[in-house]
Amino acid sequence: MSPRLVVVAAAILLCCCPFLGQGLAQQQRVPRAGLTTCQLAQLQGYLCAEHWTTTADGFGINIQRIANASGFSKDGRLIPVVLQHGFLDTSATWVLNQAHQSLAFILADSGYDVWLPNSRGNGYSMNSTRFNPGQDAFWAWNFDQMALYDVPATVSYVQYITGRPKGATISIGAFSKLPSLASGISVFVALAPVTYTAHQRIACPTYVFYGTQDYLADPQDVATLTAALRASGNYLGSTSLEGYAHMGS
Repeated sequence: MSPRLVVVAAAILLCCCPFLGQGLAQQQRVPRAGLTTCQLAQLQGYLCAEHWTTTADGFGINIQRIANASGFSKDGRLIPVVLQHGFLDTSATWVLNQAHQSLAFILADSGYDVWLPNSRGNGYSMNSTRFNPGQDAFWAWNFDQMALYDVPATVSYVQYITGRPKGATISIGAFSKLPSLASGISVFVALAPVTYTAHQRIACPTYVFYGTQDYLADPQDVATLTAALRASGNYLGSTSLEGYAHMGS
């Protein structure tokens, strides 16, 4: 049996972000602020191609494909690997460090066909066939929609391009809700998977910034949080940022 597609998913930003302090200090001192995922990859000498696919509910998903100097696989010979970024993150998380410290580059150099999707609503995937980011309806979705639509669209697209049979929280949701999707995945690796956040605690002084169209925190959530912070003595104040919505930051 030929190897199928491999999915590596990071659950949350703090666990999937590949920053290593020593590695960053050793990097060449070149301007990096504001560079896109592809620009970061090209800066390290890798090839990067932009791809787009559309989910069944009309959201455009941006995907970057990474290859080393040997070029992109054209015959489906290389095993495709999908690296799904974590919570409140983007595909850039896989290419931020030096080549020997960034998983996307390590896999490309090891002979894999590397794909880096961006979930709906992050800075790379802000397109919809029905809404624009300034409309409340654009942000009217949750992890269920990301699992039901984003992951299948990504996997199907990679399958189509590579000819191969077909973030951890949304990937877990996708595979549990869609067994047919899971059956085509050779390996699923979840980095610090998260399914609920009931045990998180805030013990430091906190200032709250929230958006009027915030995906994570609607007005009632903010009111509940600030009340709890006031009661704990950790509340410093709050500011509403019009148009800010976490995933689009």
